[in-house]
Amino acid sequence: MVPASFPTGPRRDAATQSFPPPVSDSTRGQMARFPDMNPGPVACLDRSGSILMANRAARKLLKEQALEGKCFWDLVPGIDEESRRGALEGKTVRIDLPVQDVWLNLTITPDPASNDIFVYGTDITLQKAAEREAYERARFPELNPGPVARLRRDGTVLRANPAAGAVFGHQDLSGFAWLELCPGLDAVVWARVFEGGSSITHEEQIGDRWYSFTLRHESELDQVFVYGTDVTEMKAAERALAELARFPEFNPGPVVRLDRQGTVLLANPAALRVFGGSDLAGRSWLDVCPGVAGDFWSEVLKAQAPTPLEVEIDRRHYVMTHAPGSEGLFVFVYGSDITLQKQSEAALRQSEKMATLGTLSAGLAHEMNNPASAAQRAAAALQTTFDRLQKVEWELRAAAASDKLDEVQAELLQEAHEGRHGALALDPLTRADVEDQLEAWLAGNGVEEPWDIAASLTEVGYDPDRIEALTQRVGEGAAGLTATWLALVGRAQRLLDEVRHSASRLSELVGAMKAYSYLGQGPVQTVDVNEGLRSTLIILGSKLREGVTVVQDLDPDLPKIQGFGSELSQVWTNLIDNAVEAMEASGTLRLRTSVRRGDVVVEVEDDGPGIPPTIQHRIYDAFFTTKPPGSGTGLGLYTTYNIVTDKHGGSIELDSIPGRTLFTVRLPTEQRSRPEQGVRG
Repeated sequence: MVPASFPTGPRRDAATQSFPPPVSDSTRGQMARFPDMNPGPVACLDRSGSILMANRAARKLLKEQALEGKCFWDLVPGIDEESRRGALEGKTVRIDLPVQDVWLNLTITPDPASNDIFVYGTDITLQKAAEREAYERARFPELNPGPVARLRRDGTVLRANPAAGAVFGHQDLSGFAWLELCPGLDAVVWARVFEGGSSITHEEQIGDRWYSFTLRHESELDQVFVYGTDVTEMKAAERALAELARFPEFNPGPVVRLDRQGTVLLANPAALRVFGGSDLAGRSWLDVCPGVAGDFWSEVLKAQAPTPLEVEIDRRHYVMTHAPGSEGLFVFVYGSDITLQKQSEAALRQSEKMATLGTLSAGLAHEMNNPASAAQRAAAALQTTFDRLQKVEWELRAAAASDKLDEVQAELLQEAHEGRHGALALDPLTRADVEDQLEAWLAGNGVEEPWDIAASLTEVGYDPDRIEALTQRVGEGAAGLTATWLALVGRAQRLLDEVRHSASRLSELVGAMKAYSYLGQGPVQTVDVNEGLRSTLIILGSKLREGVTVVQDLDPDLPKIQGFGSELSQVWTNLIDNAVEAMEASGTLRLRTSVRRGDVVVEVEDDGPGIPPTIQHRIYDAFFTTKPPGSGTGLGLYTTYNIVTDKHGGSIELDSIPGRTLFTVRLPTEQRSRPEQGVRG
C-alpha cells in the first residue's frame, strides 16, 4: 500500500491522468527513509527504468535480494509500452497486472523535480477472486446485488437486472447503448473485449458512486456479459487500507496468520471467539480448524490463488479462505460467517422438493388406489364365489355318480387351465339372445339365480349346444349343478387373474418409485437415463393417461452415466410435468435419448402453445413463473438448471415456437463437475 504522502488519483484501466503537484524534498526524504514500513512493493527508478531503491516488500515479491541497478521493466514485463511512455511524459499511470503469484494494482508516478519515477503496488488478489465469483453469479442476474447486463456485439443492451436499472436510473435498460450509459468506456477498450477471450475491466463514476465493470465476450452466443461492483467505499478506503492491514482486530470475521507448517502465529479477537480460547498462537491449525486435513493443507501450500474451505463450528457455517502470502512464507486465513446463506439455500431446496413431492404423492396415490381397490373388490367377490362353489360341489356329489363326475370335472378343469374356451365373440344383441337361452335352460334345470350363471357361462365360452352336450355326459339330474359349478370355476379364475394383475401393478409402481428415488444407493451412482425416464412416466401415469400421447424414442444402446440419480429424476419430473401442464393434459409428449459427441442427450418435446420469446430468457430465474398465484413456486426450472449444469457439468437448452417446445439436456457420461461441497470436519 501507499504512504499518505504518495500522490494518488482515480483508477483507470491502462489510462492516464494529469501530472500531480511536485513532491517536496522533505516528503521525498521521508519516503526514502521509511520504504520498508509500506506493506506493498515500492521502488524508485531512473528514466531508463533502472532501480535506484526498492523496499523489502518489492525484494520479496520479485525474489531478489539486491534489485538496485536492475531494469524494472524486465523484472515486471506485464507493463506495456504505452504505460511506460506515459510515465516518461509526466503522467501518473495506474494498471492491474499479475506479478509472480499475486495480482497488483501498480501506480507509476514521475517526480519532475528529480526526473525519478516512483512505483508502488497494492495487493488486489482477493479483489480479483471476488471479480471471478461475480462473473459466475452473473448467470443468475436477478440474485446479483450489483448491476448485471447482457449486450449485443454492437453494445445494445439486451437485458439488465433491477440493480443495473437502479444504478442508471431507468426501470428497463433494454435498447440502450452501453457506451452511452458509460461514456468512460471508449471504442478502443470496447474492441479489446472481443480479443483474446479474457475479461476487460473499467471503472465509471455514475452520480456520486464509483463502479467497476467487468466485460466478457461469450463467443458461443456472440454476446457480452457485464457485471459491476460498487467500489465507492473501496476507493475511499484505499489510503486507509495500509493502516487497517496492521490491525486485524478491526475485521469482524476471523483472521489468522500461519507459517508453512500450519502453526498459528497471529489470531484476531473474532478468531478467538469462533474457535474458543484466550490465545491460539503456537497451536496447530490442523487441530484447531475442522477439515484442514493433510491433503487440504498440501493443496493450500501449492496453490497460488486463495483456497476456500467450508466448515461448521458450533452449529454455524463459515468459509475459511486460505490465501498464500506474497513472500511464500506465510498463509493468511480470512473467515466469513455464511450461516444465514446456508439456511436460505436449504429453505430454497426444501421448498422445491416439497413442491415436487406434492405432485408425486398425489399422482402415486391415484395410481396405487386403482389396483388396490380392484384387488380388494376381486378378493371380496372371490370369497363369495368360493363359498357358493363349495355348496354346489356338495350338492353335485350327492346328485351324480362320483366316478363319472370326477372324469367330467377333470376334463373341464383341464380345458379351463389350458384356455381352450374363451368368452364368445358375439355382438351385444346375439350375446343377449345366447344368455337368454342359457338362462331358460338353467331355470328349467332348477339353478338358482340363472341370469347370473348364464352370464358367467358365456364368459367361459359355453353356448346352449355345449351345455346340452354336457347334460348328456352327466345326466339330467346333475346337468344344472354341473353348469353352475363350471360357471363358478370360470368366475373364480377370472377373479384370481384380476387380483394377480392388480398386485403386479402395485409391485410395478413400488419398483418404479424405488428406481426413481435411487433408494439405498450412494450420492453418486451409475445412472440408466432410459430407466429413469420410464420410472418417471410410471410415477406421473395419472397425469399422462387423461389425454396425453407419449412417444418414446429411447436409444437402446445409451451408455450409463455417473451422476446424482435422485436429482436427475427431479429434472425429468419437472420437464415432463411442465410439458403436460403446458398442453393442458391433451397432446403429444415425445421423449428421445441419444449420444452426441460423447454426451448423453435427452430431449423432452411437447406440442403445446410454446413459451413466448419475451420471457424465454427468464425461465431459469428463481421464483419466476407464468402459472397463476398458488399454482407454482417458480423454482422448478431454476432447480433443474442447477442440477444439470452445476451438479453434473452438463447443459440445458430451450427451443420454443407455438406448437412445439423442446428442452435439450446434455449430460457427460463421467462426473466432471465440481462435487457438491459439504461441510468439512
